[in-house]
Amino acid sequence: MEDRLKYDVLPDIDKIKIPVLLIVGEQDIPTPVKHQKIIYDKLQTEKELHKILTEKRESLRNFRFDTTGTKVKNVKEGLNTKKEISRILTELRVREIKGQ
Repeated sequence: MEDRLKYDVLPDIDKIKIPVLLIVGEQDIPTPVKHQKIIYDKLQTEKELHKILTEKRESLRNFRFDTTGTKVKNVKEGLNTKKEISRILTELRVREIKGQ
């Protein structure tokens, strides 16, 4: 168990640039499902970021249409979505610069 604690991949997980296959079982004691979920969430390839970006832009577009029809209950939702889009675009740009 102590050896396992020495090797934390999370700080360097953003350096992984190749496809990753995570395999875990319900009874997996060394690497439980919840730990694999954390790793999965941290692993975001450019393709996944572009997919999330598209979803966020669609969400913002829907929010704007709902605002004109006064269906919106949470006004800050649009601002938060804009911030998330900016963060994704920044991350994509950083990766592009690192790759050059």
